Amino acid sequence: ASDPLYPLARNINAIDEAVNAQAEMKFTHSHKKLAQLSGSISELKEQLRLLEENVRSTNAASDGTSYPLDAYVCIKRLVQITDTMFDTVMQNLPVTAPVLKRMDLLPMLDEVVNARLPEMSAAQITIDAHLPSSPVLITADPRHIRAVLDILYGNLAMYALAGSTVDMQIRKEGDTWRFIMINRVSPTVSAENASNKISTGLALAREYLALNGGTIEYSGKDNRFGVSFVLPVAR
Repeated sequence: ASDPLYPLARNINAIDEAVNAQAEMKFTHSHKKLAQLSGSISELKEQLRLLEENVRSTNAASDGTSYPLDAYVCIKRLVQITDTMFDTVMQNLPVTAPVLKRMDLLPMLDEVVNARLPEMSAAQITIDAHLPSSPVLITADPRHIRAVLDILYGNLAMYALAGSTVDMQIRKEGDTWRFIMINRVSPTVSAENASNKISTGLALAREYLALNGGTIEYSGKDNRFGVSFVLPVAR
């Protein structure tokens, strides 16, 4: 006789698969919306930076034209508001248990770079990339890793100095791949504030990476924006 528990087990498996599919759809949808919002906030911060530069240059002009001091106060307050909005977005990105897959990191990196290209162009940031010629194979949840890359490039658009060059490389170190991104020149935020400004987004990235066996480091060394993370090589 057939096992009477088999139909029940089959139904449970089907329910599990449906729940997992729904969770993945919700993760993807939520992350996409929040990523779009963080991109808009990044653009807003860039426009505020340009506005502040315009105010300063106008006040420094020799023709006597100038903006009132209140203009600086308003700009500073708007920057504080956008920082709070960005932190809130980063804190509310969804985190789910990883579904591990063998994958190549390079195509996903291209996808994220292309998605963030308008922000990079607006900030006049040039990325000098040094990537392996062969696939960068890892075993990880593609949703989590894409979220990590999106967070890093979002931070880059917000905090790297406009008109600067960013060195980016991926290299193999033993049983891990290391991703490095560092600004060649000073970021727009001061060194003492950089870790506070960036830490919320990177705390979430750290959580994603930890779920996939990886770690992340960031630094304001030499007053430069720098991020590095490692992930195990696919076995």
